[in-house]
Amino acid sequence: MQEARPGAQVMRRPDGTAIVVVPGVALPAGWSHQHTCVRWLLSPAYPAAQPDCFYTDLDLRISGGATPTNTGVQQLDAQPLLWFSWHLQVAWRPGRDDLLTYLRFVELRFIDVR
Repeated sequence: MQEARPGAQVMRRPDGTAIVVVPGVALPAGWSHQHTCVRWLLSPAYPAAQPDCFYTDLDLRISGGATPTNTGVQQLDAQPLLWFSWHLQVAWRPGRDDLLTYLRFVELRFIDVR
């Protein structure tokens, strides 16, 4: 992940989960910012268990100020973030899919929301 996305981190947590942090994700036209930091949780069962939902900077909006659908404010490690309840629509295959697969899903969803 870090080779493809410099600055990306996987931060392990005491409960066995991890938080993936990818700063500077480019956003297409139609968003309030050109870039955002994307975060998501990994289950201790990853890679067998797929990632689900993700977080961005709290102030991210669709151009014009609207809040994206299926979002809300949630805390992640005591930091309020914009939580996206967006889910993969294809089967997750651990031998094929990885953190970059999930990041591509997130980036494509940013395009679809416009």
